[in-house]
This record gives sequence, C-alpha cells and structure tokens, in this order.
Amino acid sequence: MKAAFIFAVCTTVFPCLLILMLKNSRQSFPAKARPPFRLSYIWPPLKECLIALVMVGLGGVLYLLQDRILEGALVLPSSGAMLLLLILLVGIDLTQIKLNVQWLSWSILAIPLVVVLGSLVGGAMAAWITGESLRVSLALASGFGWFTLSSVMIGDALGQVYGTTALMTDLLRELLAIMVLYALGRHQPQIGIGSAGATALDSTLPIIKQACSPDAVPLALVSGFLLTLLAPVFITIMIPGI
Repeated sequence: MKAAFIFAVCTTVFPCLLILMLKNSRQSFPAKARPPFRLSYIWPPLKECLIALVMVGLGGVLYLLQDRILEGALVLPSSGAMLLLLILLVGIDLTQIKLNVQWLSWSILAIPLVVVLGSLVGGAMAAWITGESLRVSLALASGFGWFTLSSVMIGDALGQVYGTTALMTDLLRELLAIMVLYALGRHQPQIGIGSAGATALDSTLPIIKQACSPDAVPLALVSGFLLTLLAPVFITIMIPGI
C-alpha cells in the first residue's frame, strides 16, 4: 500500500507540474461558467473505486471456495481471457465517441502527451524512492488511472503482488484526481483533466463537467480517449521480459 501511494502521488504530481509549465495555452476556459457544487457528482467515481476493491475481495473468496471446498471443480477464466474481453468491450465503447476535427488542436493534444511524459518521469522518481526496478516502475506508471486494465496486465505478467500494486496505484490516482479537479478545476482545468488521466473519458467526466467550465469537456474527451488507447501499449512496452 505504501509503494502504491508513492507511485500514485508521483504519477499525479509530475504530469500536473509539466502541464503547469506548459500553461501558456491558446484556449481559455472561463471560470464564470462553472456550475454549482453537487455531491452527487462525487459519488460515481468513488463508487467505482469501492466496487473495484469489493470485487478483488470477492475474487479471493471465490478462489478459496473453488480450491478448498470444490477442490478445483469450478473452472475459472484466466486473467488473460478476461483482459481480451475487457479490451473488446472498451473498443466497442470507444466507437461511440464522435470527436470533432476542431478539437484536435495542439493545445488539446499536448495535454495527454504531457500526461504520458509526466507519468513516466513520476514512475522513474517512484522507482528511486522505493528501490523498485525502473522497468517495473514505468509499467506501474503507464496505467494512467485505468486500474481495471493495469491490474490485469501487470498481474498476469509479473504476479499478483504487482497486479495489486497496479490496482491500488491507479485507484489512488483517480481519488487524487478528484481532489485536484475540485481544488484547481475552475482556474486550471488542464491540470485537473491531466491528473484524471484515462478516467477523464468516463468515471471522472461528470466531475470535470461540474468542476471545470463546459469548454473543458472536449479536452477531457480527447485526453481520456488518447490515454485509453496508449495505456495498453505503454504497459506492454514497459513490462520487463516482453
């Protein structure tokens, strides 16, 4: 848990710092358009994190049940098979997004690219702090908040200890993103959206709509979309031995 917290903080802070350095953006997001605060927007991403933790616990119980009581009679699907199904479903979901060509400006495309760079720099810093190998650390940093993907891919390749670390790292990244969005979203929406990583496309999107101005939504969709595409690529590249 301590290592996951260090990775989550480093991979959140460094992208935010790099975006702040890049802040001379052509696109402005007026603070006056921010809607009122609503607790109902916080609950969906928090519920998603809670469900993920509960499912991990249920998975452990199911494994013990089939191993000790049913003596292995219950055939469970492999994590690799579940990962392929997950990627298929995500691909279907991504086809529903209609991106406007006008959204593909440099000021928008720069944010996900900086998030990738900042996450890798943060992963390297976390490797130095924790003493973990650089390749493993970069793999843990490459989930960009997508815990359902990173935990399965890394757990399947490096073992369940690292899979759990990846899960907790990206869960904590999402929770940190919620705090950053409410703290900075009104005046620094690029930083808030960058901290959300791949979750800007789905679970934290309602918070982005509420904490930032409506003009920031295209940035959230493009950034989340690109990071969702890049996460499995970077995890695969960074995993040692692949």
